Amino acid sequence: TAQGFRGHAAPGASFVAYLSGEYSVTRNWVLAFEVAHQHGENTRVVGRNLLTIAHTASAVGYETNSGSSHSIALAPEVEYNWSSRVGLLAGAIFTVAGRNASETITTVLAINYSL
Repeated sequence: TAQGFRGHAAPGASFVAYLSGEYSVTRNWVLAFEVAHQHGENTRVVGRNLLTIAHTASAVGYETNSGSSHSIALAPEVEYNWSSRVGLLAGAIFTVAGRNASETITTVLAINYSL
């Protein structure tokens, strides 16, 4: 919204589901794969934009709806385990389909340590 906006937003419900699997190639090397689905309902924004023209303030009504959104992302990963307690996982998460959603590519790097 523009500077001077006064109003509120009502985000819709959202839902996220993940499915993942791993395959141990050797005792140390593991291949992993994840699929993520996200769905979001419409967000409604209602209010007024306050305008100042020649030192006179006036309000203009404003309303917008985002529409629903959904996306599907894939995440191939590889993991190396030095022991049963310590491992390093590397991969990427990228969007492959969607509506009203940004296309993204995100790198992943994680150290796993269990007591």
